[in-house]
Amino acid sequence: MPSFEQSFNWLLIVTILGPACGNTCFAQDQTLTALSVENEQTAEEKDPIEVPEGSPQELFLFINSVKQMRPPERTREAVIAHLRSQVAALNVAVDRILAQNVSDRDAVRAVEEKFAGLSVLGRVDPESQKQLVAFAKSLQNDPRPAVVHLADFQLLQQLIMKTLQGSRNKDSIVTDMFAFIDKYGLDRHGVSLASALGEQLSQSEPEIAMQILNRLIPMLENSDDPDFRAQGIKIAATARRLNLPGNFMELSGVTEDGTEFDWESYRGKYVLVDFWASWCGPCRAEIPNVRKNLEAYGDKGFTVVGINIDQNRADYEAYMREAQLPWQNIMPDENGNSEMATYYAVTGIPTVILVDPEGKVISLNARGPELGRLLGAQLGPPINSTKKP
Repeated sequence: MPSFEQSFNWLLIVTILGPACGNTCFAQDQTLTALSVENEQTAEEKDPIEVPEGSPQELFLFINSVKQMRPPERTREAVIAHLRSQVAALNVAVDRILAQNVSDRDAVRAVEEKFAGLSVLGRVDPESQKQLVAFAKSLQNDPRPAVVHLADFQLLQQLIMKTLQGSRNKDSIVTDMFAFIDKYGLDRHGVSLASALGEQLSQSEPEIAMQILNRLIPMLENSDDPDFRAQGIKIAATARRLNLPGNFMELSGVTEDGTEFDWESYRGKYVLVDFWASWCGPCRAEIPNVRKNLEAYGDKGFTVVGINIDQNRADYEAYMREAQLPWQNIMPDENGNSEMATYYAVTGIPTVILVDPEGKVISLNARGPELGRLLGAQLGPPINSTKKP
């Protein structure tokens, strides 16, 4: 069964809330597309949406039809009003399902629908977050363990959200997260949240991120579930990247001319390792800054290595003819996969890492003004004072 957000055809709330790429592009999806709005409904919809009486299965069919309703207009106001109407109808239908003598499976499905609807609406309507919390608390004494599990997970998410917003000490995230996992064991909800938190906190709170990942990885690696073990391998790659500061960075691969990359030949220099792709706008926007610093500090021992993740070699070559980047690039394999991006779990680009002359990492975020500041601290002023980064 598709998730609520996959099947909810409420026009592109993501687009309304902000741009898809922002300052970082996602390495695995070159194009972030929105839900299509073909054959857009023009007739004015009834508001509120009338909820029928019926059996649980009839009400689930009604919920699916409500999620497919399209807004009458593409304006922000119309989309949000339409979304409120959809979620209100969905909530009534869920309450009618739960009021009947339903199976545990149908109860869980209904609860998931209501949580998901309130979560989606909560992106534009803070009041719905309060409704979500109230609904979760009302389920904590439910006789069905699976329903209580879902309620506890929603309350955990709300608690973590408040912590990230600064209302609680961020160290409590680790305690909260693993109290839930200790209570319920490994499940898709807890694992997904823990791994996402580790990634999200990797820049702002790397120590907390590592606490989360270092506790999670052995649990996954020792799991009887092959899916969890596979996820443990991916999360271990994230931990490998986060553990780089102060440690040696391994690099290998094949350059654009087909020769093996020689990482040892870079010893004695400060090296910016830049994970990038030609389709990534923020990557291309950063290149002038990298060039400027290379001009300013190249004579003092600074250089650059690119880790290209273009899946189409022709796109890379077309961009290089235009940009003429003066540094080596380690290329993806013939299937468009970057071994180094996988090894370090690089999913957002540009990812720019500054390495010292011994091959040890100084910074995982040597980007923008921070690159010039770091090079100035390590190498002093540029030889030619007119070339300032």
